[in-house]
Formats: sequence, C-alpha cells, structure tokens
Amino acid sequence: MKANFLLLISFFMSSSWLWAQIENELPKPSVWLRADMTSASTWQDQSGNGRHAVAVAAHALEMGAHLNFNETFTFDGVDDELSIPYGLDHLSGMTLMVVFQASDSAEYGLWGVEEGLSRNIQFTTHRSTGPDSTVDYYHNGLHLPNIGTVVQNWGEEPVSNDLAYLALGRIRKDFDLQPFRGRIAEYMVFDKSLSFLERVQVETYLSIKYGIPLSLGNYVSSDEVVLWDSEENSAYGHHITGIGRDDAFLLVQKQATSVHDTLNFLTLGVNRITATNKENRSIINPGDFLLWGDNGMPFTDKPGTGQDSALSVVERKWLIKATGTTVSLMPTVLKVDLSVLPPDSLGYWLVIDRGGSGDFSINNLEYFVADSITRDSVAFFRDIHWDTDLSGGDMFGFVQAKDFLVAVNTLNPPTCDDRDSGAVLVNVVSGNGPFRFDLSHQSADLHHQWTGSYQEEQTGLEPGSYTLKVTDAENQVQIREFQLVMPDGPKVNLGDDRKLTEGSEIVLDASEYIPDTMEVSYYWENSHGFSSTDPSITVFETGIYEVTAIREDNGCDFSDAITISGSTVNRFSVLPTVASAGSTFSISISLVESSDISVSIYDLSGNLSGVMKDQNSAEYHFQGKLDHAGTYLLVLNTAAGIEARKLVVY
Repeated sequence: MKANFLLLISFFMSSSWLWAQIENELPKPSVWLRADMTSASTWQDQSGNGRHAVAVAAHALEMGAHLNFNETFTFDGVDDELSIPYGLDHLSGMTLMVVFQASDSAEYGLWGVEEGLSRNIQFTTHRSTGPDSTVDYYHNGLHLPNIGTVVQNWGEEPVSNDLAYLALGRIRKDFDLQPFRGRIAEYMVFDKSLSFLERVQVETYLSIKYGIPLSLGNYVSSDEVVLWDSEENSAYGHHITGIGRDDAFLLVQKQATSVHDTLNFLTLGVNRITATNKENRSIINPGDFLLWGDNGMPFTDKPGTGQDSALSVVERKWLIKATGTTVSLMPTVLKVDLSVLPPDSLGYWLVIDRGGSGDFSINNLEYFVADSITRDSVAFFRDIHWDTDLSGGDMFGFVQAKDFLVAVNTLNPPTCDDRDSGAVLVNVVSGNGPFRFDLSHQSADLHHQWTGSYQEEQTGLEPGSYTLKVTDAENQVQIREFQLVMPDGPKVNLGDDRKLTEGSEIVLDASEYIPDTMEVSYYWENSHGFSSTDPSITVFETGIYEVTAIREDNGCDFSDAITISGSTVNRFSVLPTVASAGSTFSISISLVESSDISVSIYDLSGNLSGVMKDQNSAEYHFQGKLDHAGTYLLVLNTAAGIEARKLVVY
C-alpha cells in the first residue's frame, strides 16, 4: 500500500456545490462531507452523489468547537459512528482526506472500510493499515488539528460489491480500537489517485480553510498560482496560514489564525474579526489571497545597534505574501495578544517593512499604533493594507513603543536627469509637539530649519548623506542620518574600512556593481595626493581613498570613500560619537610605539575644520568641540600610517 499523510487545517464557507462549473476542471469528489453544511442526524454529502453519512445510533450530530472560525462535529468515542454508503472495491485508485483533531494523544479509530472484499483500508489517529497489511505511522504526538491524506493505487482488478461502506468515527470492530473521540471538520473521497498538483491544490484549500500549515511543499490555488513558495520563504515557514477566495473550492476565508500556534498570538481578518467566518460579511474578490508565516524566533525583544539603538524589535517576525489584482486594496485588522510579549509600560507598535528586505531599522519601517487595547492586553490594529508597493509581500513585526521617536522615509529618490528631485517624509512617530527640525546635507550647501508637526515632507533634495535633528517641546533630541541614492546612477560601494598589514596590498574595485553596458569614467584620489583614472587600484599605503564614477551619457556621478589604516594603533576612540554643537568631545589614542601625531578634522565635503598635534609619546588625550551640525571625519596621522573615526554633531 502506498500512503501519504500530511497535517493540515483550514476553513470553508459556501451554500452550494459548484465544482462542475469551474473553468479548470479539477477532479470531483465522490463523497464530500463538510461540517459547515449539514444538520440533524445526517451529514449531507455535498458531492451531488447523495452519499450522505447517517448516524448509526440515529441521534443528532453535535457541533464541536470551531477550527479557524469554521464548524466541526464532535465525536464522543462511544456511539457517534457514521455510515457512508460507498465502498472502494470498484476502484483502481482513490484519494481520501480528512480534517480532524483527536481529544488527546491516545489512538482512536477514525475511518475505515466495512464489508470490503479487497480494499479494506483502516485509518486511525496514529496510522493507516492497508489491504496488503502495510502499516504507515504518521502520528504527530501533539493531538493538534491535522489533515490525514491517503493516496492509493491497486494492481488488482476492481470488483463489484454492494455491501461495502465507509465507517466514519471508527474502524472495524475486529481491530479492537476505541471509536474516535475528538472533532471532524471535513471528509473528501476521490475515486482516483490524485496527481501531485491536484493533491497540493486540494490540500492548499484545506490548509487555508482550517489554519493548519502544510508540512511540505508549496501552496497552490485552483488556478495553479503559487501562493506560498516553501523554498523561497523557508526562513518564515512556521505557523503558515492565510485568508483568501478560491471559487473552484467555494473558499471565502475572511479571517484566520494558525491553529498550531498554541499561544494564539495573532489573528488577521478582513475589516473585522467575528466569532465565526460566516459572521464576517466582508468581501474578498476572487483570486485575492494573503498568506503569512513566522521565523520561529522567541517573543523576546532585541535592541538595535548604532542609530537604531532607540528601537527594540521583537525577535519573532512575519512574512506576508500577497496574491491577486485587488488584494492591496483590502482593509484588514490584526488582533494581537500583547500579554505574550515582554511587559512594557508604553506597549507595542506594529511595524511593516514594505520592501520585504528584513531590515527593521528605524528609517525602513512604517509604524502603526493600536486602535484599541482590551483590559486583558488584546490589541487591535485596524485598516491595515498589505503590499501597497505591489512588490508581492511585506515583512512585519512588533517594536516597543517610545515616548519620542522619529523616522525618515524616502518618498522619491533623485535621478540623473533631475538631481534635486529627491523627497522624504519626516515622520515623528511619537512625541510632544510642536517640533523643531534641522536638516543638513553632509557635503552640499544645504541647511534647512523649520518648526512643524508630526509629518513633514521635504522636497528638492539632491543625492548624498543627510543629518536630521528633531527637538520636541520638552527639548528632547532625536538624530537621524539617511542617504538619498540615484537609482539610475552608477553604483559605487568600496565596502567597509580596511586594515593594511606590512608587506601586503589591497585591491579596490569601483566597477564591481556597475553593469558592463554603462559607459563610466573614474577618478581616484587619496589624502596624500594619489590619483588614478582606472576602474580599480592596488593600495600599498594607508590613507583615505575616494573614487567618483561618472556616466558618460549624462554626467551623472556617484562617489564613495574608504579608509585604509595601518596596524600601529592600539586604541583610537572618540567619545561621544554623537555630540551636540558646542559641546566637548574627547579623543583617546594609544600607539604601539611612540610617534609624533596629528588629528585632522574634515567635514564630508573635505573642508578642514581643525587640527590637533602632539609629539614624542605613545599615549595622547585631546578635547575639542565643533560649533556646526554635520558629520565629520577625524583622521589620525602617525609616522607609520593613518586611522579615521566618524563624529556626528547635531
């Protein structure tokens, strides 16, 4: 016997069976039982074949707890067996799928063939036993909701047998196994061995409907659209679930949570979240889907580094994939149990990385404050739209709220044809206004000051590095650095600063990220008078090396610099690294050997702002101050080489 077993769960809503009307003709089930469409003592068959499941004990079926907001039936483990007038002896192949959850980890009889001649399959909550005595074990040991799938091909000729039937809720009495105790949501029998694609399509429907993640493979719609690529999204392959509409299966799942997430942390719905999927009257257009999964990390928060140190991001993050022409227009609400997160007096914000890069730095996020929070710490984030940039998806997570936080989001980058077309949105996420803004370009002649409110748009910006200082009504200060890069300009990246050891050399290549089809000229220079027009250079001595790449067709240019230092310095520190204008900063230097030194201070335009000198020592300490905001480079010159450090003044 060949059998496959997968754990799945999902939700389904419909009022009639329309399988024959679909454009892509999927196999039609011979038996289809759904808990969302039946009543009384008979479980109505929705296949159109009239193979209704009748309660053997002739008592009414009892509704169970919902799975992912969809109906189930409860089986008590005593006399809730159902009889389905359909045997398997006449088939050469079959596929059967059942969505169930056992009440505990014990083994129960779930379904089986009665009075069968050659197709006697028995299926328990732990295993399947076939007519050739083959036993397949699949029990997950957690009695979580799951889907058991059996795919079978027989070599024997089919035979006629009018006595055989399917028992749902138990297996043959001679197996001496207790009848099923738990809940069943859906039962589908196909009179053929489904192809791999067909099986994945049906399992995708069941997975979305009941909120159980597929253990293997992609999620594929009836239109053969890949809704979730398991390999591409493997880093976020935990607790996958989703919402969406697939008319081939009459699936209109409007709210969902992963039933394998035992913490029940996150639920997403269209417009609202109601007690059941049926009660949510929102509209989803055909072919629109949102599927999401998490990275499996803990719910602890982790502070950022550098200028992002003001932000603490929860380590568990989510990837959401969007499919459909109108899915970005669909308003959603997130219900989040904040009690799962570390306690924080200011609470948490929802943050979205629209580019889906996983960069959860301050300037790369959109911030959303909860519309309401219940007494038991359940937060609702409403009117959230996904994939607004039509990139195919977003990443999202949660950060600790702050009493004062500023982010800078790029609205438009400058271009080669219009160098001052850059625009940014200064977003004061939280704080007490009015706010004083001070924006300066770190090399061009731009210094703009103004007073404004929580969102301020700045236009007419050239490419380059910027420093923004924002002061709130309580004189708290936030500093943000950001860059505007021309997307159509030559891209130059020399990488991080590097150290040159004695007798070695370093190759710097400015053309590494520039396509061969772009005609570019180069100009190199360093702090000791070196120059070159080659795409790459070989460095034998320390110094600050800067290159400018210029497009031949339009003169568009882009520059980058790198510091090549030696190994003569044990310590070269500048504290603090971010200082206010007019305040004192300290420089501490410890050399391997005594040497005369000088420390030159340059702004990013290369203008010299000051020099400090001393001689005949291995230990030096200086203090200084700068009166103008900007980013400065402090260059230490010794007899054996140079070192450089950065200082931001606001």
